[in-house]
Amino acid sequence: MRHICVLTLLALTCLAPPARAQIEYPEGRPGRVAREFFAAFDAGPDALREWITTWRDAASLKRISVDQRVAQFEQFREMQGELVPELVDAHEAYFIAVVARIEGSASWVRISFELEQGVPFKVSGMGLQPATPPGGAAAVLGDSTDPAELTKAAHEASGAPALAAALVRDGEVVFHTTNGFAVAGSDSPLPPNARFHYGSVTKSFTGWIVARLIEQGKLSRTDTLGELLSDMEIRSDYKSVTIGDLLSHRGGILPYTSVNAALDQELKQLPPAPRDAREAFVKRVLNEAPAGTPGKSMNYSNAGFSILAQVAERIDGRDWEQQVKEELFVPLHMTEAGFGWGATSERPDEPRGHYFENETYRPQPLDDEYEVGRYMAPAGDIHGSVENLARYGLEQLRALRGEDGLLKSETVVALHDPGDYEDANYAGGWVLEQDEAGNTIHWHNGSLGTFYSLLRLDPARNRAAVVLQNAAHASAQSVALLLAQALMDLQP
Repeated sequence: MRHICVLTLLALTCLAPPARAQIEYPEGRPGRVAREFFAAFDAGPDALREWITTWRDAASLKRISVDQRVAQFEQFREMQGELVPELVDAHEAYFIAVVARIEGSASWVRISFELEQGVPFKVSGMGLQPATPPGGAAAVLGDSTDPAELTKAAHEASGAPALAAALVRDGEVVFHTTNGFAVAGSDSPLPPNARFHYGSVTKSFTGWIVARLIEQGKLSRTDTLGELLSDMEIRSDYKSVTIGDLLSHRGGILPYTSVNAALDQELKQLPPAPRDAREAFVKRVLNEAPAGTPGKSMNYSNAGFSILAQVAERIDGRDWEQQVKEELFVPLHMTEAGFGWGATSERPDEPRGHYFENETYRPQPLDDEYEVGRYMAPAGDIHGSVENLARYGLEQLRALRGEDGLLKSETVVALHDPGDYEDANYAGGWVLEQDEAGNTIHWHNGSLGTFYSLLRLDPARNRAAVVLQNAAHASAQSVALLLAQALMDLQP
């Protein structure tokens, strides 16, 4: 197994890399803070440790230690690359934001630094958000106001064999389409509602199942693993971890975003029945040393959502798959939705995922051994059509705007609340970001390395967009974000 489930928490925008630019930092402390951060990031862990010790405020260091912060930055560098500052995007007396490109992949990210007012002038908060290059979406997709033309342009720009997109606006799915081919080099048309793999967007489905149990009074965000899994031997570190902690990736659970060959073979020996496999996996995970401070530090974890599913199975009685099917797929008429890869020997015409190697697409074989084990399915193993995911996004959007549906609005709003954590921007399977108008965008993406999915909700404007592709290289991911933004910006 390669990557079990990859979430690009920063929905990075990737285009042809420009020449390295010389950025001019403003005079004063904010400029110095930003300049020294980027120098430390490039220099490595010792320099980062010195920067964190010098500039982070004491309160934040009590919550997340210096070593944990260094590890987070090092993981980012390992997965993404070096940062090249491009421009100062905002600057005030106690705030600065810099847009930087990730060298090699030409991906942009906005990094902001919020400073204490007055002495000792430390950094009290940092934020990382998606960023677009100069020219934005129009530079890549053109200025058409036709969603079909925008989607066609995005398909051509991404290079992915197939791309599907949908737009939700004012309470209905107003557009959905699929472009391209199931397999690179083929000229066979895709099925009308082609099945793409959703990857980590699956986490929001698991969050919904948990929210349903909370609404029914069978579960609470404050219930602890020690209480819920009292019959299971687990490390004492985890006994005080709450459902709310897990929903916000604050459980300290190991990430399981990738596994080596030896661990892969070991996990393949878990019981064959999905529910039994999850129980055995949860026992294993909860007896491993934490990745961070349980209940405090943010550590993105696939395994954490397997734990949530196991809790839901114990309380509800049905397997996670059955709960998702009966509580979401059926009532939302997600007729193509299912689990695992969409393309199988029984469905050979569905889109295949593609590896991108040496500038060439290599399709996954049917019934590929590379898959998400059922023990990890609640973190990233649902497939379906673009219309299916748009219907699901519409249900979330309606609830966030105050309309009761499959769940009460207040239940869904609470699910999307990240809780009282430092720098909280994740809740119930959703990443939360502020747009330029100060409104909250709720989104998630997902990839196992061969498909890429993106679902974005804008409750303030009553809009949502879905983009699905059967390739996941950098340009495919970047174009997905640009297309989603462009679709949501279209005027009725």
